[in-house]
Amino acid sequence: MKNEKIEFNLIRKIAWSFHHTTGHDYDELYAEASLAYCEAMDDWCPDRGTKFTTYAYTRMRYALSGYVRGLQKPMDFEMPEIGSYNTPFWEIEETLSESAQIIVDHIFSNPHAYLQERGQARRAKLRRVVVGSGAMKDWQFFQACKEIRAIC
Repeated sequence: MKNEKIEFNLIRKIAWSFHHTTGHDYDELYAEASLAYCEAMDDWCPDRGTKFTTYAYTRMRYALSGYVRGLQKPMDFEMPEIGSYNTPFWEIEETLSESAQIIVDHIFSNPHAYLQERGQARRAKLRRVVVGSGAMKDWQFFQACKEIRAIC
């Protein structure tokens, strides 16, 4: 009976630590940890030399990490209001080089396709489209990106 209490405490402790660090619902985390614990009971092999609690703890951590990762939603990107810039965009676009204007035109032709990506993935997608179409070389693309970043 003492072993069962320790094992339930193990489930409770790991669920609580994930609840405390991520803010997700404790009951859901406890249920996921219990499920992982039951799977660990089925899969554990004492011949491998690992204590059951060590094995179960590791299985629960990986299960809860995957569960929490699955709950995370992509970050919403809010477009700034049109009037929030000091300089109108058409005046900025006139100062851009031809390569930079090509990049801006591609972004504005389908903005949602680029806003769904983040950081380097966004730039890589844009690079594949622009350089792949033969509109410019790699070095021109990176130079134009620096130019746009400097202005914005």
